[in-house]
Amino acid sequence: MFVLVGAAATVVQFREDTLRERALRSFLVGDQSNPPFVTLIPGTSTLRVLVSNDSDYPIQIMQVRLWNPDDFVAVPNLTLDDLMRRSLVFRQPGFLAPRSAQVVGSTPLPAQTSAKYAATIMSTLGEWRQQFRLETVSGKWTIATRLTNGYSDDWVEKKVDSFFPRNAKGKIDW
Repeated sequence: MFVLVGAAATVVQFREDTLRERALRSFLVGDQSNPPFVTLIPGTSTLRVLVSNDSDYPIQIMQVRLWNPDDFVAVPNLTLDDLMRRSLVFRQPGFLAPRSAQVVGSTPLPAQTSAKYAATIMSTLGEWRQQFRLETVSGKWTIATRLTNGYSDDWVEKKVDSFFPRNAKGKIDW
């Protein structure tokens, strides 16, 4: 009888330790299923750049970079310094509290009626890439964005404005 009670207590203690370790790891690392993401907010002449954390855990040691992918197409052999100099917004917020957002910069709105942007977010949670398409519809900017983990090609649409233009197949031309 005492052996069974002792074994059950050991199993319960092991489970509690495992749950504590998982909670501590989530607190230190973050929630993989709810990564940080960038939001672009068009104003009258500038595009504000926010980074958001919708998870229940803080995100530490972050770096956010926004750039125009068309700037890199025709330029071979860029160094890391070249890449950083071409960033439209580059910021290291350091810490982002749970369920919060932080303005990390701004950039002028494009003169044309459509634009592409890309962002990279690096944190203890890992690296996330995000693509943006901006189009004007009836004089207002609409935005579509999608997100992927690291260098994966498994993109998830994060947010698409309801009036964002689609191609003949109903898809977004990323």
